Amino acid sequence: MLRAAVAALFLVQGSPDTTLTRVDRVVAVVRDTVILESEIQEQLLELQAMGVDVPRDPLAREAFGRRILEQKIDELVVLLRAREENITVTDAEVDAALDEQLSRIRRRFDSEFEFLRALEATGRTLAEFRLQLGQRARNERLIQRFLESRQSELIPEPVSPGEIEQFFETQKAAFGPKAATISFVQIVIRPQPSEEARARARAEAEEVLAQARAGADFEVLARRHSDDSATRDEGGDLGWFRRGMMVKPFEEAAYRLRPGELSGVVETSFGFHIIKLERVRSGERRARHILIRSDLADADIARAAALADSLAQSLREGTAAASELAARFGDPEEQVDVQKFPRDRLPAAYAERLQNAQLGDVVGPLEIQAPGNVRKWAVLHVTDLEPAGEWTLDDLRDTIRAQLGREKALAKLVRKLRQETYVEIRI
Repeated sequence: MLRAAVAALFLVQGSPDTTLTRVDRVVAVVRDTVILESEIQEQLLELQAMGVDVPRDPLAREAFGRRILEQKIDELVVLLRAREENITVTDAEVDAALDEQLSRIRRRFDSEFEFLRALEATGRTLAEFRLQLGQRARNERLIQRFLESRQSELIPEPVSPGEIEQFFETQKAAFGPKAATISFVQIVIRPQPSEEARARARAEAEEVLAQARAGADFEVLARRHSDDSATRDEGGDLGWFRRGMMVKPFEEAAYRLRPGELSGVVETSFGFHIIKLERVRSGERRARHILIRSDLADADIARAAALADSLAQSLREGTAAASELAARFGDPEEQVDVQKFPRDRLPAAYAERLQNAQLGDVVGPLEIQAPGNVRKWAVLHVTDLEPAGEWTLDDLRDTIRAQLGREKALAKLVRKLRQETYVEIRI
């Protein structure tokens, strides 16, 4: 157990059953950063501990190691570009990833004592081990964040039917059983404030905007006036975002600004926003905002509930189609056509009401909670039910095509970055 444990900790310490030898020889240089032979050997040992069939034949093993080296070069190229473009991750993100990884490693051992004994055999303290894993977690998040920042610029590459079939056959065992799914069209009704309440909120937003334009500290104004509880204490800081992550009116306003500029008052389904753009990098923006919500009266909430009841009755009587009613009355920020959603992953409010639903049923209205403690009502028309079973190629064809297309586009981006970066391989 101890020998396997040391391998699971992927720290090469000359364990007696391995043919790997730690050799501190430079095998590649990326800009001014080196990759050592020992790093490749550590990766091989880690893969063995994970159950990967690492070749024993010297030539096959050498080829396998070369593929690992190429992968490490690609990762380092992207990591250096991420740092160059000032991509950042928070300590909280790193800590969360580190805790998850440590938890996974600990589960490989029969007890905490076995874990600590194995760690001691490597000559590392728990603090040193956490530091090593933490740096790895930070680098992985930086790479991921950089690639995410480029997603909107990437055009998926063509994928052949043969590539889709090969991926399905080789990965079939990893898909696991197919859960039972449900498809439905939903109409989500959001209470709307009265015109008087909207006018009061807009006037307050205009007053706060005037203070910001007069030179008042935006962070102080956000802490004092913003109704967004998630960002208020952080001075309205929204962090980095890219297109598709914010509601459309907010996104359009933010992407028209230059760093340091203030928007006018921007209305969305959440209320009235004042936006200050902080920074720009590639396709991403970092901004702060102040949100002023319109007050909802009891009459506004009752009116929304009554409308949901009326729409449900119309669907049951067959006098209107769900998609038409959603387009006319539904909250534009909510998904309308929900396809093949796993029944065991439905939100609690949906799962309870859809538990015994049959094809064609109209379910609801059911009350759901939206961000900001906003009450909404959903009316659902069940359009398809599929039992649990085994995945087929037809089930996953479109998903696999999209995934492979994105992976090819990312690989193309990495090749381009590599061409722009000094790389020297010394083997």
